[in-house]
Amino acid sequence: EEKGHPARALTLFASERTLSTELEYSDESLEVEQLSPEALVGMKAVILACPAAAAHPLALKAQQEGAWVVDLSGAFRTELGVPLVLGPDDPLLDGPIPGRIIELARPATQAVLAALEPVRATVGLQGLQVVALIGAAHAGQRGINALQQQTAAILNAAELDSQVFPHRLAFNLIPQVGGFTGPHTSAELALKLEVARRLGPIPLACTQIAAPFFHGTLLVISAQLDRPLEAEKLREQLQAVAGLKVL
Repeated sequence: EEKGHPARALTLFASERTLSTELEYSDESLEVEQLSPEALVGMKAVILACPAAAAHPLALKAQQEGAWVVDLSGAFRTELGVPLVLGPDDPLLDGPIPGRIIELARPATQAVLAALEPVRATVGLQGLQVVALIGAAHAGQRGINALQQQTAAILNAAELDSQVFPHRLAFNLIPQVGGFTGPHTSAELALKLEVARRLGPIPLACTQIAAPFFHGTLLVISAQLDRPLEAEKLREQLQAVAGLKVL
């Protein structure tokens, strides 16, 4: 919308659960249509923000039909032939791209790498510890609605509903984002994999916590450097990073 993309050239797809839903776009309302592989025929660009199991075949179908694909699901996170990019200013987009699929890193990964890639290039990294507080929107609209309803219920001494999150999120912290795979959650493994793809095999300890705010991610990063780096030099490096604001 910010780029002035006309509504007539935009098609919204979803599963049967959200069919006929209308979303506001500029001054118009767009109806959500049912997604199928055939619906991708003729598309020039496809953005996939759905579960990875659904996104993978859809991305391959869209690529086969000649469309560029931006995947937000993580379906191609471990496929080295698919570039993992941090956003529109990523230098990877200036080089040759095999195929027509691009994997967009998770927001937490984008923030970690925006801050640490210039540091690694200058003085090197020995290890990282990351604690991420993740807003309710990581669980989609259901997560936002759940936090809203839980907050209202507590303030009105009403019964709580914790079906979306494993525990109450309102006025609480839950040390779990995604299901567990061994000692780590899926979100923690995703961050470790994505950081490793860009920074190499640097030891990374990560904890992700669901926090009672609606949108956004708060990161606390501790990094062990190969060589000393003065604070003023670090500030200069970070100020030169596109999309990163240094206060």
